[in-house]
Amino acid sequence: MEKPTNKVLLIILSIALVIAYILFANIYGNHFKTKVNDPTVIELKERPRLEDDYYNYVNYELLKTNNIKEDEETWSTLSTEPMEKIEAAKHNAIKDILSKCETYEGDSINKKICDFYDSYKNLNQEKINKNLKKYIDKINKAETINGYINTVLEIDKELSLDILFNPGANRKTDVATSYFGFNALSYDIDNGILSEYSVDLTPMSNDLYTNKDYASVIRYLNKYSKNNLMIIGYTDEEASKIASSAQLFYTTIAKESLSSTKYNNHKGYDLYSLDELQSELSKIKLDKIVSNYDSIYNAGEKILITDVKQLKAVDKFLVKKNLQTLKDYAISKIVNKYAPDTNMEAYTNYLKLYDYLLYTAFGQVSNKAKEIDEEKLIYDKIYSSFMDTIAHDIEESIMTPEEKAFYEELVLTEIETFKENIKEEKWLTSETRDKAYNKISNLSYQVSLPEDPAYVEKNYTIADNYLENIIQINKNSKEESDKQIMNDNVLYEMDYLTLNAFYAPYNNSINILLGILISVRDMNGITSENYTDKYYELLGSIGVIIGHELTHGFDNNGSKYDERGNYLNWWTNQDKEEFNKLNAKVVKYYQKYGMFGNATLGENIADLGGMKLATTIAAKKNATNDDYKKMFESYAKVWCDQKTSYYRYYILESDEHSAPNVRVNAVLSSTDKFYEVYNIKEGDKMYYPVEQRVKVW
Repeated sequence: MEKPTNKVLLIILSIALVIAYILFANIYGNHFKTKVNDPTVIELKERPRLEDDYYNYVNYELLKTNNIKEDEETWSTLSTEPMEKIEAAKHNAIKDILSKCETYEGDSINKKICDFYDSYKNLNQEKINKNLKKYIDKINKAETINGYINTVLEIDKELSLDILFNPGANRKTDVATSYFGFNALSYDIDNGILSEYSVDLTPMSNDLYTNKDYASVIRYLNKYSKNNLMIIGYTDEEASKIASSAQLFYTTIAKESLSSTKYNNHKGYDLYSLDELQSELSKIKLDKIVSNYDSIYNAGEKILITDVKQLKAVDKFLVKKNLQTLKDYAISKIVNKYAPDTNMEAYTNYLKLYDYLLYTAFGQVSNKAKEIDEEKLIYDKIYSSFMDTIAHDIEESIMTPEEKAFYEELVLTEIETFKENIKEEKWLTSETRDKAYNKISNLSYQVSLPEDPAYVEKNYTIADNYLENIIQINKNSKEESDKQIMNDNVLYEMDYLTLNAFYAPYNNSINILLGILISVRDMNGITSENYTDKYYELLGSIGVIIGHELTHGFDNNGSKYDERGNYLNWWTNQDKEEFNKLNAKVVKYYQKYGMFGNATLGENIADLGGMKLATTIAAKKNATNDDYKKMFESYAKVWCDQKTSYYRYYILESDEHSAPNVRVNAVLSSTDKFYEVYNIKEGDKMYYPVEQRVKVW
């Protein structure tokens, strides 16, 4: 056989490159194009039999066409349109307040909202730069390390920053006790860049500066800081020097901090007495720091440290030769925190960073930097600053006290039903059963908004200068947050209009937020006039969600906490062994659906428990088959969603929940009443023999 000529090799290589390019473009390049025409989104050719695929049967009309909008990755009945309506409700509430500014007097919150809005409309960049320069000058005037530390302590508290220490209230992860302490530094990933996707990059920040795989991210962060510095008046050369100095600090500290792997395997904190911790430090004087936080620190109490290695690394860096680097780092921290709030160019810079990190972390495309709506921007800032007032106004406008009481009564009904179910669990010994009963009896709950929110906005004194207002609001919010954490209030700083419900193990509570109630109401066509007529639709949706959260208190994670939120084994060895056997069956069952059974175990236990509670309640009410059908159909609709192909694969590997169709079909295939209502028989794909059906609670 003749050897191929160079020309032939060149042709082969060219063909290979073209094929590689096509494959790469199809797999990765389309992240930057619309996913609306992704053929894997539209899969249903015809409506399946309900006995074979209940999820797709119920949701067929919605799923047979593509609902995903251009440049988005997902659509769902529970979030997409309801979230748009909730955002519109926020903005309409603010518009209504601003349209009546002339009628407000004195120190009312609505008057403060109007004045805050006016301060934004009259924003003066020269004044803003002067304000920031006031803090920067203080940093630059420090001539000694002690002088620098004292200045940083003052500025940290005034500007709600974490330049060196990140002091504040914190919770232990294993005991229901709150402490004053030091959290890990946020590096230059600040302002909650990925908060919309509930992603916290702080634990991996150390890795960003020690792992070469993140070199491109570090370059982008350096560019981000440099741009912000130039926006407020630094030259290109000055900005480059300051940004580089800041990254030198981060890199040095990161090398001696916990890696993400160690962070995840770490219990999350260490406790020290003041003297014990001081003996580990030479430059940092703890008595001076704690004196600034006497409202949350009592003399003699232990101090909670998230990453003691990092605190010691900061202490080690505080030497004279590093003074200029420390100054530059502090300046970068101040500017990155406040420039995006006060300048549209800096805000665009911030959104570009958001877009970049979102794509880097998840392959998701966001065009936020191209879609800036200045009115929406200030309305969002008003909402986040006056959240309690505006959310309360929205609740009053859409939900009567009677309807809210209805949801609260549903929570109480589910708690009582769970108690009864515990009494009947044959696999529990009396000792563990009593403790489980005690835990559910001591569970607290919150529905929609608290009756008396914190209303931190009552403390605001609104000035003409927008930056001064932002600084004051941040300071008030941080102080209130510390206070609420010390009081174990899990809802403080929670956006009540978030589409969420959750169980909090450290205070044994379930929290059903207004946003999820609005979403479920909207999905079922429910208003304050007809909610009692749609009881079974609500039982199958919000009722199962409530039961889901209750069951989280007893899943493979929640079961490790006692009735007070202490990380404590309250199980007998025999019951723990039986519990683990039931969990293993759930894992094996969900693996048949292609799920990672161990990774999704907690959510699967909660889904099964939520449906068990709903069917038990329906049986007590002598529900008819039609009632059950309404309940099951509503449950199927709650989880109806569509995802682009690549996003579906990402979620499959990263989400602790099972896929939506599995959340429906797997749960109903283990629900005995479902078989009776729909006459599911052997041979149907929804059928499982009784001995293969699973439940834990």
